[in-house]
Amino acid sequence: MSDILDIIFTDEIGHVKIGNIWFHYLCQQRKLDSLITFDDLVKKHIGSELRGPFNIEARKLADFSKIELDYLQNSAKSYQAKNQSG
Repeated sequence: MSDILDIIFTDEIGHVKIGNIWFHYLCQQRKLDSLITFDDLVKKHIGSELRGPFNIEARKLADFSKIELDYLQNSAKSYQAKNQSG
């Protein structure tokens, strides 16, 4: 079973990488800042910060930039701070 999950995991990294390439390409073609655009889309479709946790190593393999990784981690920290019980 773990062999199957490893195959799926590797396959998903490839899909995310391709999606990231296309997202950046389209932002560049439309002269949009990709990080601002991503943040706008998150707010529009999710309505709050992304909660995480995120597999940072997998996202590095999918060629996420340090700025993108920082955005994800900061979003998760902000979400957790706002939603702590007690």
